[in-house]
Amino acid sequence: MVVTSDHGEPFPRVKGQIYEKGFHLPLAVRWGKNVKGGRTVDDFVNVRDFMPTLLEAAGAEVPKTVTGRSFLDVLRSGKSGRVDASRDRMLVGKERHDLGRPDDLGYPVRALRTPEYLYVRNYEPERWPAGNPETGYRNVDGSPTKELLLGGFDKYYKLSFGRRGVFDTYKYVGDRKHAYDTWLKNK
Repeated sequence: MVVTSDHGEPFPRVKGQIYEKGFHLPLAVRWGKNVKGGRTVDDFVNVRDFMPTLLEAAGAEVPKTVTGRSFLDVLRSGKSGRVDASRDRMLVGKERHDLGRPDDLGYPVRALRTPEYLYVRNYEPERWPAGNPETGYRNVDGSPTKELLLGGFDKYYKLSFGRRGVFDTYKYVGDRKHAYDTWLKNK
């Protein structure tokens, strides 16, 4: 049994955005006696890794055209923490998730996430990452949080809806919340 979820909560700077909460998905796997439970693994796994993992577990051949990589070895290891040292990075990208932009233009962005850093490259920084103001920033679902931030026009508004630079780099220190709080204080 493989259990996962959609990409992020419907909040500004989360769902549809290239930040930790927008691409870090929950993942739980149970396979009877084949996978030891009660542990947390920190290896980076991509959803494209699911198919080769399931094919390998079933004893089927994985086609050479598959871009994902089986993580069956990680599941069977019984270890917690970092299990496979080669799973030390995640590539993330977005093109066309956007709503509410004239001419249906996307917001192309790529990111590299390692255990210590997140590097983000925005290819069209003159565009609004959450959709345009005149269309109500439609790439962020409606909510009381969105309404509160839209009424503030302060640093939290800018973080959530403002234009972004070409490059963003974040260093994770200790737990992720601490790193985010530290980043906010330095803005």
